[in-house]
Amino acid sequence: MHWQPYTPDDQAPWNLKRVTHLHRRAGFSAPWNVLERDLREGPEAAINRLLCGQQSADKPGDDFEALSRTIGDAAVASDNPARLKAWWLYRMILSPDPLGERLTLLWHNHFATSNRKVQSLAHMREQNELFRRHARDNFADMLSAVVKHPAILIWLDADSNRRDHPNENLARELMELFTLGEGNYGESDVKEAARALTGWTVKGREFREVAAYHDDGEKAVLGRQGKLRGDDLLSLLLEQPATSQRLARRICERFMGEGMVESAAIDELAAGMRQHEQASAIGGEDASQVAGAKLAGEDSDLATDAVGQRCPGDARQAVRDATGASPRTVLAAESAERRGFAPATTGKQGGIAWAVETVLRSAAFFADENIGNRVLGPAEYIVGAVRALELVDPPPSTIVLAEWTAALGQDLFEPPNVFGWSGGRSWINTRSLIARSNFAQRLAEGALHSHGAPTDWLAWARRHGVASSADDFGRLLARLLWAGAGDDAEVRVVRQAAIGDETVLTAESAFRLVAAMLGSPRAQVG
Repeated sequence: MHWQPYTPDDQAPWNLKRVTHLHRRAGFSAPWNVLERDLREGPEAAINRLLCGQQSADKPGDDFEALSRTIGDAAVASDNPARLKAWWLYRMILSPDPLGERLTLLWHNHFATSNRKVQSLAHMREQNELFRRHARDNFADMLSAVVKHPAILIWLDADSNRRDHPNENLARELMELFTLGEGNYGESDVKEAARALTGWTVKGREFREVAAYHDDGEKAVLGRQGKLRGDDLLSLLLEQPATSQRLARRICERFMGEGMVESAAIDELAAGMRQHEQASAIGGEDASQVAGAKLAGEDSDLATDAVGQRCPGDARQAVRDATGASPRTVLAAESAERRGFAPATTGKQGGIAWAVETVLRSAAFFADENIGNRVLGPAEYIVGAVRALELVDPPPSTIVLAEWTAALGQDLFEPPNVFGWSGGRSWINTRSLIARSNFAQRLAEGALHSHGAPTDWLAWARRHGVASSADDFGRLLARLLWAGAGDDAEVRVVRQAAIGDETVLTAESAFRLVAAMLGSPRAQVG
């Protein structure tokens, strides 16, 4: 088994390094009080909160979603793309569900769609909300919703796909990028799939399937023959093992470090996803138990423990009472069900939710060799810095942050092409490192806030128990900004470069040390 649950021990203790790692990979970093709380309460409670979208976050007002809707509506009405990008960064910074925003970013890259061609902020926002709504759903639901939305149809010219002149763009990207992956289909499959998709178009800003545009003849796709329509094609693609393997690889790219996952582990995760997608579609306790048994074996702990208790609330007890299930197999509560993490005993937990949880609860995820070996993307780096340094009341101007995210190579709502952003080491080059260093400098000096007032780093240090020692301040910053606190020697090297031999913290040295620690190589990985 490649995804055995993590249990703290002498070789892999639950320590500050692993708490920080969890939040840098599954969220967008976390402030010191959250790290302290999760260190104290243990891995199960910490992971539960992330999975359930109950992570604490400072936010203006009591109803984050209501305020987010207001900001999003205003951004669309303004017809200014910068304001829509600012809206999403606002969500990343202040949402109580950072994992949900992480997954939304994952799906934005998987179904890469650019407003440069769509030219509709309303469509782009709707698509973004679709990613969020289905982020932990069955992939079948996600795929159907996304490929029938005007944003994708316009982006891939599907609105010009007619029976007399089939357009292959949607068919090709549907197979190559959204489901099977390259090498798992042939050119004839693309041509026939394009025929199956004829009739899908956009009318009045909405998806329409127009019978008069559809090629109703026989088609042969991936060995299946018949008068296939668009929905038939989606079902056929979802049945292919290559689709779940591609999705498992995507999830591992997001949460695991470079070179950390063997092909056998991908296959195992993909098999579990297929079983849970099927069980969720069928519904019922028996189906869910069959999925767990097929993946892990009837006597394996993974069948019950890898998707263990997550969310507090009366729903857990209600499920226990109704099914007679043990506490170890009762999953989730109302908030979990709302976000896609429904009780496993109901068979409703989708394949995406299961795979994400399995990875985040695994010993492989918390292994030393998986910590600090993944380059942070621009949005992760920028949002993580704001959250870790508690610059949220108020946050910096999110319009300015959107400009910086683009300058660092990730222009939200405008991926470079249908393949999305390559990620990984491609984020780092001479130009981007200089840009990241400049961002760190500007954030530390307070220039990114609309009021332009410098941050009082001395007061910030005192709130965290640092009175006047520059070394103590550097160690605190390392715990927050680095993937696992660096040792004293590493901190001293950065301190020496930033402030020389000064040992007593001053307003100037504190600002320079924040900029240096955030701009250091260790802060670029998570």
